[in-house]
Amino acid sequence: MKTIYLLSSVFLLILTGCYSTYNVSDFSSKDKFFEDFNKSVNEKAVKVTLSNDSSFFMNNGAAIENDSLYSPGEEIKSGIKNIALSYIKGINYANQSRTTALIILNDDKRYRAEQILINRDSIEFSYTKVITLKYVTSLNNVRDISYKNRWLGVIPGFIGGSISGLMAGLIAIQLTPPTFNTSGPLVYPTGTSNAPPIIAASSCIILGIAYGWFKGFNYTYQFNP
Repeated sequence: MKTIYLLSSVFLLILTGCYSTYNVSDFSSKDKFFEDFNKSVNEKAVKVTLSNDSSFFMNNGAAIENDSLYSPGEEIKSGIKNIALSYIKGINYANQSRTTALIILNDDKRYRAEQILINRDSIEFSYTKVITLKYVTSLNNVRDISYKNRWLGVIPGFIGGSISGLMAGLIAIQLTPPTFNTSGPLVYPTGTSNAPPIIAASSCIILGIAYGWFKGFNYTYQFNP
């Protein structure tokens, strides 16, 4: 029983630090905080926890604008558009050459645009995708939003499993004393030298990787902690 407690403690110590938490004070401004959030959670499954401790999941990412939380959606389309500049809320260029951009309309509909031509009172462009936003709630109601990177969790899981595996292997050697053979190496009761420690270590490493992937590396953005 003591062995189980010891191995469990190793896992907890390794995996406890598998998270990062961000809030407004970590950035130069609130706008930078929102910008980092929008880039990080793009197309990721996120968990939204409200101020009343209730929570729900958004499987296609999230977006923040004007202190409100939106759920993004996409309509796969293509074509050429000509829109009056008075209907444009913003143009976010993707590169310095300004050949591609995200064009945002007053109704929050968005186009991923190319071949952009701005005239005196209108803008013309070709597009391949329309991005829509659906209002979810005000940020005043949101405590935090989090998501997981499961593959990053594999690294500490492997480390924790390796350490635990080494300890389990050493314990297996003590609990399974070898028989002495004057004409050859030490032989364990299983019939294979080093079998108990190898099996114990391998099992712990596999368990650690699996648990690390399941737990993942957690990123949390705090809005009203």
